[in-house]
Amino acid sequence: MKRPDRMLVPKETAMKALVFDRLGTPLEVLELRGVPLPTIGDDEVLVEISAASINPGDFLFIGGAYPPPKMARLPGQIAGTGGGCGTVVKGGRNTSMTKGTPVAFSWFNAWAEYAVVPERWLFRLPDGYPLELASQLGNVITAWDLLARSKARAGDTIVLTAGSSAVATMLLQLARRREIRVVSIVRALPPDLDLLAWGANEVIELSKVSGPIGARLAELTDGKGEGEGKGEGATAVIDCVGGSLGADLVRSLAPGGRAIVYGGYSPDPMAIHAFDLLRKTSSVESYAYRYFSDPPPPEDAAFVREVLAVSSTPPLRTRIAAHYPLDEWRAAIEGTLREPERGKRLFRIKDW
Repeated sequence: MKRPDRMLVPKETAMKALVFDRLGTPLEVLELRGVPLPTIGDDEVLVEISAASINPGDFLFIGGAYPPPKMARLPGQIAGTGGGCGTVVKGGRNTSMTKGTPVAFSWFNAWAEYAVVPERWLFRLPDGYPLELASQLGNVITAWDLLARSKARAGDTIVLTAGSSAVATMLLQLARRREIRVVSIVRALPPDLDLLAWGANEVIELSKVSGPIGARLAELTDGKGEGEGKGEGATAVIDCVGGSLGADLVRSLAPGGRAIVYGGYSPDPMAIHAFDLLRKTSSVESYAYRYFSDPPPPEDAAFVREVLAVSSTPPLRTRIAAHYPLDEWRAAIEGTLREPERGKRLFRIKDW
């Protein structure tokens, strides 16, 4: 049954929020409601939300696919776990952040006008940090970590799948700053995106390639990575698709290369034989956002400062398809589901 788009407003409410009472797809179960302003505990901070990003993980959360500690608590769960940013309103007695401090977080309840977040889960942002990056800081950190996992150095080649995605385009820019060659693979290149101008050395559109992708990669690397003793080829494949594409890319790795899997857009299994790895001593490993289950530990403070500094000087470019108020949540989610390749969609709630 299709739910109404009107906002349900009980008495004495203080903020708007996108809420769900049962698990399912977002268009089926979300409602825009008025809910009481949340109260804070001793170790928590009340954040006035400026923007929150819409990510595939948000849909997994609404569907019940997230493990602890990020499982939905029903009924009345506020959506939005992928990322948000805003300013501190007030903190509990054990907190140190002052009113007006700009922060980012990947916690619960970001699709609302206010959120209560444990202080240990907040990232204190430098003044002027771009809203488009702050609202998806988890993607910035993921791109940084994936590049580090690749162990690629200047002159090496890495291959990125879903090349027009937020993580892939951020990773592309970080790689080019280190003079690492990048082959970006896309299903079809959006007409408004020139990945070569963003720093890719080569772009492969799957809609224009027939047969295994490994053959096309062999052409781009003069045969390197295919067969025995023909050179280095791609140092790493960073893949969020899987399926037959992921398997073909694993088979195309250079000797000693690595495939890093951080998503699974394809519904099909990624079928590889043991000898696909053994004959080149290559490897496959997985990556999940480093702060998914646990907050940033104090010893990560220098790492976080470096990520914030490098990603903002100069700022990483990120493709934003549109900003939406919470009232237009249905259009925002429909656009994300229908045309994810156009760029990230943000709920824009308050000026930054």
